[in-house]
Amino acid sequence: MKQPLTCVNGDFTPDMLQEFDELAGELRVSRQSAIESCLRQALDFHLLAKRREP
Repeated sequence: MKQPLTCVNGDFTPDMLQEFDELAGELRVSRQSAIESCLRQALDFHLLAKRREP
């Protein structure tokens, strides 16, 4: 079962938006999906790093 979604706003520089648009084009997904994927990956890396701390 999927969790409910919450809509949030974010501010990005034009350069970041261009990078997300290029990534989205390469992956053939929407800009929103590209942003969500990058955020998910960053959160996963952060969680793994915290688990490795003594």
